[in-house]
Amino acid sequence: ENPLRVDIMVDCLQLLQKIGGGLSHAFVKLVATDLNLTNMTLISNYVHLRFVDLSMNKIKDTTPLRALLFLTTLKMDANLIQMLQLQPFLYLQQASFSNNFIHLTIGFFHPSITHFNLGFNRLRSMAGCKLSLATNLTELQLNGNKLTSLVGINCPNLKRLYAANNRLRSFEGVETLVNLDILHLRKNKFRSIDERVVALKNLTYFNLRFSDWLWLAGRLYMAGWLVVIGCPIEKMENYRQEVLMIIPTLKKLDKEIFLEIDYQEALDVKVEREEEMRMKVRRR
Repeated sequence: ENPLRVDIMVDCLQLLQKIGGGLSHAFVKLVATDLNLTNMTLISNYVHLRFVDLSMNKIKDTTPLRALLFLTTLKMDANLIQMLQLQPFLYLQQASFSNNFIHLTIGFFHPSITHFNLGFNRLRSMAGCKLSLATNLTELQLNGNKLTSLVGINCPNLKRLYAANNRLRSFEGVETLVNLDILHLRKNKFRSIDERVVALKNLTYFNLRFSDWLWLAGRLYMAGWLVVIGCPIEKMENYRQEVLMIIPTLKKLDKEIFLEIDYQEALDVKVEREEEMRMKVRRR
């Protein structure tokens, strides 16, 4: 055992601030990283803490955090946490639990949170998270988990979703994320883009790099940047032109922007193909 002790607290406390309406002051910031800590029970005595960074330790239990009612920023990356169950923090805005062993999240009722990082854990589902209650959440990081579905996120104000390097085969769940601006799904198992993604009208950056994407089922109205490097579709002859014909508003594909001549050539080929189809129908 290597618990958080008073002498460690003395060395790691920062930022003395006035609290309440009187003359009282307290330290509101704790940075105790890479100290091999296994227990943080003592932290519950420091109720005025607002910023806590306990990254790169060996902590398993987050229960002592319950006493920190004024917490605004919490970082517990690279610990040994397996289950994440936090009571509501009214003022919490940023929380990061990347590189733990989290396989279960229960409840999520932090009304002020804007950034939440659960990357590189062992999550298989987001169904128990209840993120719909996090109405101010704009960025969610889920990279490097074992997710097979995005169902359960259900956060209509979310703008940036990072879920690269998972086991996703379907876009089920993204249809509720109507304000998404960035969708990063590199290294997953998608074979086609379906109507769920087509419904995302605000998407400006969509990364499918090293996925299994073959084709688009529908028409995507995306004014921005699409990345398909390493996907099977990249091997198609004139794949840039083919993609532009089904996503005519696209500005950039992989590492190159589209020029005016690219749009015109794609339109010409599209018109030519449509005419050929009409001719075939007439012959029948």
